[in-house]
Amino acid sequence: MSLYGIVMVSFLPALLFVAVQLKNRRMDILDSALALLRSLLAVSAVAFVRVPDALIPAALVPFETALAEEAAKLLAISIPLLIRIRKDPGSAVSVRAIYRDALLIGLSFAAFENIWYALSSGSGILLARTLTAVPLHAACALIGCGAAVSMTRGEPANTDGARPRVKMYGFLVAVVLHGGWNWCMERGGFFVFSGVALLAAAIIYAYVVWKRSEVPS
Repeated sequence: MSLYGIVMVSFLPALLFVAVQLKNRRMDILDSALALLRSLLAVSAVAFVRVPDALIPAALVPFETALAEEAAKLLAISIPLLIRIRKDPGSAVSVRAIYRDALLIGLSFAAFENIWYALSSGSGILLARTLTAVPLHAACALIGCGAAVSMTRGEPANTDGARPRVKMYGFLVAVVLHGGWNWCMERGGFFVFSGVALLAAAIIYAYVVWKRSEVPS
């Protein structure tokens, strides 16, 4: 497969998501482009800042990878919110808007990652990763962005000028699900079924988080 084909296949889920959001007027082109740029910066940060695998026990490497990737995605989601809150502490932020941004960050992050895997291991890996890694990244980004949501809705509320409590529970759940999936898929064989089960759990959990959020405006 050509480089153009690899890029198009890798970004197809993200492009479809953006198309739906544009049609429903939930995002605009600028928001989508900025999310793409933040995803690229997040992938680059993981590539250049990660702790070398040789310094970590082999069994923990999949979880360290998950921690680095989920932290990078959370920062990509949170930084624009922090800037907005700093400029206008009383501004209202839609939780669904944060979740949509998280989903696009996750899909775009997975797209850049898939391009790297396809170029280094061959394009034959794209289909498997599109069906597994792409939904995993999107689901874990949504689950893990609870810390970003709590910055705008935490107790005490930021509308009274106090600093909200940042809740990291969702982020820890995302790291465990992502790390467990990494661990299972690396070992292969029977563990692949466990990896698929963790992927299903991540998708279901993300759906529950989405349904519990505010009604979209």
